[in-house]
Amino acid sequence: MIRAVFPLIVIAWSCSAVRGIEFKVEGIDDFSAFIRSSNFLPDISKRTHFTIIIRDCLWIARTSTEGENIDYIEAGTDGTNVYVLTSFAGDLARRKQTNQVVGPNVANAYVIPGAEPRISNAEAIPILWLAFASSCYLEQSTTAKLPSLQVTVITPSHLKSMLDCDVTRMDGLPKLPVQVVFYHPGITETWREREYAPWVTAPKITRALPPFNHGFTNSSYRVLQTTNLGTFSLPLRAEYLRFFPKQSASTSNDLKLVSAHRITVTNFTMSVNIQAFTPVVPGVTDAMDYRFASQEEAPGPVRYRFTEKWLSNDDLRNRPEFKDQVASNKRLYPLIASVKPVSHVSAVSKYLGVVVLGMSRA
Repeated sequence: MIRAVFPLIVIAWSCSAVRGIEFKVEGIDDFSAFIRSSNFLPDISKRTHFTIIIRDCLWIARTSTEGENIDYIEAGTDGTNVYVLTSFAGDLARRKQTNQVVGPNVANAYVIPGAEPRISNAEAIPILWLAFASSCYLEQSTTAKLPSLQVTVITPSHLKSMLDCDVTRMDGLPKLPVQVVFYHPGITETWREREYAPWVTAPKITRALPPFNHGFTNSSYRVLQTTNLGTFSLPLRAEYLRFFPKQSASTSNDLKLVSAHRITVTNFTMSVNIQAFTPVVPGVTDAMDYRFASQEEAPGPVRYRFTEKWLSNDDLRNRPEFKDQVASNKRLYPLIASVKPVSHVSAVSKYLGVVVLGMSRA
């Protein structure tokens, strides 16, 4: 594989350099998917409005996509876990007005360990994290790797997935990336089905056909225009492009553009009035909690319902149903994984995350 010439710039400065940083960004993410068409005529287009707030190493982001029947998706971190909430309270209120039967929960949520957004239901949020909130991670990282921004289903593999990358950072604080190239290793892990099997069985390892068997450019992020906010240098326009190997390719650089996110900032704010960087719980919420999930100890998430505030790690472990659910998952996950039908999804659709296994809104 011939790598694009975007050098990794390693800048030696202490993590305290990101302290005292606080700002809010509002803007638009225009998404295009090119599944069957050319790179000029997208098959799918959608516009998402976003807000992301950063204070030192904490962040919280909210997205709302035009034409969707959910209010918003919001994700934030307390530095230990990432909390993701999808609110559809407004849609339920409209349905109630027409006498439709609705369930008791007004939101769905899930919790994952760590401070990076390995998020399966809002692809824009990991890109916004990279664009505006990745300084702490880049400063503390000792390797030329970044978390994958492309998670379709949460599995043990996705929770620790890292991609080789080349990163170029801005000179001005908070030294955000100005260019990132992500590399696919040319090896893919697959399971018989994608929701239960990854927690209880080993993956099938498949190497891509030549010329992609030694890797290829998976995606790229590039800042197109910057601006100054006080003493900060921040992106004003940026794009994130995803690629897929072409058929009958002659080199590993012969790639098809399959999707594009084009970010435009509409407003910056220096002063931020926020206390917690976790989403506000709007009411009865159904949760899937992955913070203690592992193949060895607790396959799959623990499910529960809550109404007011996010559970701490101790709160979750002390819930009466925690141990029962862990034991139940250990019994049921191998059984379900062995009998659940295989989902047949096209390669490009899986790559784009068109089919996503998620929680029911009932």
